[in-house]
Amino acid sequence: MKCITKGRFADVPVVIANHVIMELDWLALEGMCMEWRLAEAKNRFSELVNRALLEGPQRVIRRGDAVVVIAERDYASLTGTCPSFKQFLLGDGPSLEGLDLTRDQSPMRKAKL
Repeated sequence: MKCITKGRFADVPVVIANHVIMELDWLALEGMCMEWRLAEAKNRFSELVNRALLEGPQRVIRRGDAVVVIAERDYASLTGTCPSFKQFLLGDGPSLEGLDLTRDQSPMRKAKL
C-alpha cells in the first residue's frame, strides 16, 4: 500500500488500480466527509456534487458498502500526474547507457517455404 505524499490528503493510505480506494474511516474521523444514504444521494445529487466541490469528499453508503465522491482537483492531487512514455524515457526514467542497440549481422536461418 502506498501513501499520498502531497495535497490535503497527505499520508492517506491508498490502493491505485482502476480507481482510487481511500480509507474511509480516516476521512470520517477527520470530519471531512459527510455521509449520505444512496437513496438520499440520488434524490439530492446536485447538492452532493456541490458539497464535494465546496466542502470536500462525500461518502455514499449502500447496504454497508461505501464510495466517496470527490472533486476532480482532489482526485488529481491523489493520483498525481503520470508522465507520457516519451517524458519517462527522456526524464528520470531508466538509463539507456551501455545498452547495445546494434543489429545482429549473422546470416538468417534457412527455412523451407
